[in-house]
Amino acid sequence: LAILGYNVLVIDCDPQAHLSSALHFQEDNKMSTLHDVIIGGLDIKSAIQNVCEGLDAIPGNLSLTRIEVPLSQKIRREEKIAEAISSIKDRYDFIIFDTNPTISTLNMNALVAADQINVVCETQPFSLQGLGILVEELEKFFAEMQLPLNYKIIANKYESKTATAQEVLGALRSDYKDVVMQSVVRKSEDINIASKLKMPVSSFAKRSSPAYEDIIDLVTEIKNLSINTLFNTKEKSA
Repeated sequence: LAILGYNVLVIDCDPQAHLSSALHFQEDNKMSTLHDVIIGGLDIKSAIQNVCEGLDAIPGNLSLTRIEVPLSQKIRREEKIAEAISSIKDRYDFIIFDTNPTISTLNMNALVAADQINVVCETQPFSLQGLGILVEELEKFFAEMQLPLNYKIIANKYESKTATAQEVLGALRSDYKDVVMQSVVRKSEDINIASKLKMPVSSFAKRSSPAYEDIIDLVTEIKNLSINTLFNTKEKSA
């Protein structure tokens, strides 16, 4: 998205901090994280780090493991991230939360703050089973919060030559229909190498490679969906 000229903020909500590592942040506890913002009262602007032109980040680290208990004791505990980003939303075209696949209190905050939830599902049978459980939890949570659930499923690590992957992708499209993104990310060694080198796929892979094509197609689809969501929201409020 940043390469396409948008201003983007990514927020690492995962204590394992894989996103932060990929962006070359040092693996220590000296960086400001959401823990400092939500629990410590730090102004969110002070937690933002510039990565490159068009891309800022709020990194994560193990301090996020200490956020659950104090966060769960706060009034309107699910809305603390939404409150924190309200003062900076106008700075960015996209704010992206990176979470692990659990319904923790911190992740609940990210879910409430997000306009759209993107769920990545590998095209393997066990992943399909886990997706069903996760979607049930999402539906239950959003019903309890009395909020609309807007989510999309991204089929990942697809191998078109294997019958299993074909069956799983078919099942995804059959069971979840238009919730499944049209873009499919194929299994690619370029993505593995880019991850190992801590480089964006768009910077590492050749433009003719499947990895580059898939990522650009996916980002473009997400961008268009986001623009349509914003347009429809404004239209309804007019």
